[in-house]
Amino acid sequence: MTSWYADGQQGPRLVMKVLAKRNKENKLRHIILEKVPKAFLISYEPTHFNGGFFLKR
Repeated sequence: MTSWYADGQQGPRLVMKVLAKRNKENKLRHIILEKVPKAFLISYEPTHFNGGFFLKR
């Protein structure tokens, strides 16, 4: 997860970028909306990766 504050129309907003497996997306959405019912969510299918790292379990 990467997060930062951005300037929104009504003041500062917390922006979070989260990479989740497809089969965990609905659970993640549920958790977020449970905590912040008015959260603005966008999801998309990542097609290219460069850099970063993945943990193997």
